[in-house]
Amino acid sequence: MIWLRRTLTARILAGCLAVFLGLVAWSDHAVAQQRVLAEEELVDYGYATWFGTGIYTVADREVFVLRIPFEWTMREPLQAEEKWGWKWLMPLTIGFYRFDFDLSQLPGFDLSNYDTTAQSASFVPGVELQLPVSEVWRLEPFVQAGLGQDLTGTELVYIYGFGMKSYYDLSHGEVDYLIANRLLYGGQTFRESGDSTGFASFETAVEMRLPGTVSIGRFKIDSSIFGVVAWFGNRLEFLAPRGEEKVSRIVELGFSLGINEGFSLWNFDIPRLGMSFMRGENDFRAIRFNAGFSF
Repeated sequence: MIWLRRTLTARILAGCLAVFLGLVAWSDHAVAQQRVLAEEELVDYGYATWFGTGIYTVADREVFVLRIPFEWTMREPLQAEEKWGWKWLMPLTIGFYRFDFDLSQLPGFDLSNYDTTAQSASFVPGVELQLPVSEVWRLEPFVQAGLGQDLTGTELVYIYGFGMKSYYDLSHGEVDYLIANRLLYGGQTFRESGDSTGFASFETAVEMRLPGTVSIGRFKIDSSIFGVVAWFGNRLEFLAPRGEEKVSRIVELGFSLGINEGFSLWNFDIPRLGMSFMRGENDFRAIRFNAGFSF
């Protein structure tokens, strides 16, 4: 069984890397078809690795991010035996940019208005430990490092990050609660210029699993709502040009749905599906899609 896990992990890792390298190789063709963004129009796309799938806007800047959170659990944690677990993290992120989108048009927005040509790609693998502190509390430290590529130019960026997640499960009557926190440092270094940027953040969240389920045939669907507040220690430059609009705090509200038999996509189990709405300073807005929780 161990050799099988290792073989599958190696194949998944190789597949993600092959997709990323294919996008990088294809970028030479993309440059001939697209204009190269001027320096003042550059987007810190490396940060998209940490934010997940969604539509993000700030000021007149906007990006659609597709993040495929591949991961593979190598060992499940067992609190009764004080046994820690660990898993591979293998997220592949692709960005599609457009600069004149208005989220106020929702829900009638048209994704066909996007340039369907990918304009950035990143692959940032890593390792996450799962440490059961008690029956209701677990810690998950993680570290990741990888590469990102601006597909409209030649800029290659080294992306890295590390941090700690904490999950605390509570229940009151028929309602289950989850209190979660995350400390994160994410950074990027541009290969050609040597410039480095980074941000530190602290996020705190509460999720409430609502009582009751809805039955549809053999499926039982439950629901949850959650809220997240994120603070950025050095004011995040996510979509804005350097030195202009920045974000120091983001508030997020969302929901998710779960099916007793779960979702499956490309043979990967997805425990839940949901959507959330984010707001921050300088008219930062986002609609994000998640697999049950924000982090």
